[in-house]
Amino acid sequence: MSSNVKFIINAGIIVGGVSAVYGFWYLFSEGGQARQKEIVKKLPEGNVIRMEESKLRTALTMQVIKKAAESNENISRKPPWGS
Repeated sequence: MSSNVKFIINAGIIVGGVSAVYGFWYLFSEGGQARQKEIVKKLPEGNVIRMEESKLRTALTMQVIKKAAESNENISRKPPWGS
């Protein structure tokens, strides 16, 4: 057998093996999708109330960052907030 034929046969075996592994992975990965849906439910985007709280918290954080950027005062040296 020539080396070209051996190369083609070996490449076919490798491609077939990789395809088989991918096929089994695709068939048995249903549990991963269920877990992913469960995780998404727990994220702020999964609940309308939590999403609104998250948006408010982000807006307040951005407001503080904007205020700090506009002033020359170093807010990191202030005592902790609420004290």
